[in-house]
Amino acid sequence: MKVWKGNIGTSTEEDVEEISNGLAKVMNGVEVNGLGSKIGIWNIRGMGTSDKQKEVVNLINSENLSICAVLETRLKSSKLQKVCDKVFRNWEWDSNMQHCSKGCRIALGWNGDEVQQTLVLKEKNYGIH
Repeated sequence: MKVWKGNIGTSTEEDVEEISNGLAKVMNGVEVNGLGSKIGIWNIRGMGTSDKQKEVVNLINSENLSICAVLETRLKSSKLQKVCDKVFRNWEWDSNMQHCSKGCRIALGWNGDEVQQTLVLKEKNYGIH
C-alpha cells in the first residue's frame, strides 16, 4: 500500500511512501481552512473490533489530524453511534449510514475546534459531498 505524503496538487513520486502493514493512513500538509491542519483517510475494511477502533484513535492522535475519513467501516446502524463516539470522541462526525443497507461505508469525523465549518450537502452510498 502506498500513502500520498504531499500537498494537494504537488504530488510527485517522492511524495508516495510505502506502508508495510497495508494501511493508507494520512495525507500530510493538506490545508484545511488555511490552518495547515491534516486530513487522514483510511480504507479500514471493517471497524467493528476494538483493535481497529484503537488503531483509528492512535492514527488521529499520532498524526494530529483535524479531519479523519474512515472508509468501508461495515458498521451496522445499531453500533454506529457507539463506535463513532468512541473513535471520534469529542469531535463532530457524520456518516452515510442512511444510504447503506449492509453497513456504513463512510464515517467522517472532524475536530470542531480546528475546522470551523463543515457542510454536508449530499450523502450517497459511495460518497459524502
